Amino acid sequence: MLNTLLIIVFFFFASLDSLSIRQNPNPRPSSNKSSANSEQGKIDDPEQGALPEEVRLRMKREREESDYRKTVETAAQLLDTSVDIAKSYKETSVLNDESFKKISAMEKLARKILAHLGGDVVEPKDEKETVSVPDAIDQMIIAAENIKKHLTTDTRYVVSTEMITESNQIIHLAQHLRRGSKHGN
Repeated sequence: MLNTLLIIVFFFFASLDSLSIRQNPNPRPSSNKSSANSEQGKIDDPEQGALPEEVRLRMKREREESDYRKTVETAAQLLDTSVDIAKSYKETSVLNDESFKKISAMEKLARKILAHLGGDVVEPKDEKETVSVPDAIDQMIIAAENIKKHLTTDTRYVVSTEMITESNQIIHLAQHLRRGSKHGN
């Protein structure tokens, strides 16, 4: 009987101990322990845990390089899509539904590149100027080529105003082509 009572008391205290741990899963470290972490170059960050500064910097650099590679791939897609639109238009002399889907995709890709560069969409100053469909397609190809050239030749640290301007031009030309289709041009 005494053994049974001891076992029950033991489990009772064990459950109280585990309950207190669940209620306070992150006990406050003593001031000596936190100063030891900062002396070793560790930073307490809820997202990163306690990682050394050099590891956090390496992770940040790898993330930035990955983002840059994705932007270069986006620029290649932008150029390929503009060339596809030009081929389709050259064959049929008409922009079909598939072409308009590709034009919308080009606008999204240009916005993605613009966001990566830290630029904003700027409204064109002279909306009165109309551009023919073949000229608009040619201008989109040239702008896409320039963006890809700058992204592949410059380092990821270079933000070119030319790339921001070219991205804006592609966005405006895409909008112009879509508006022209609504008005029957």
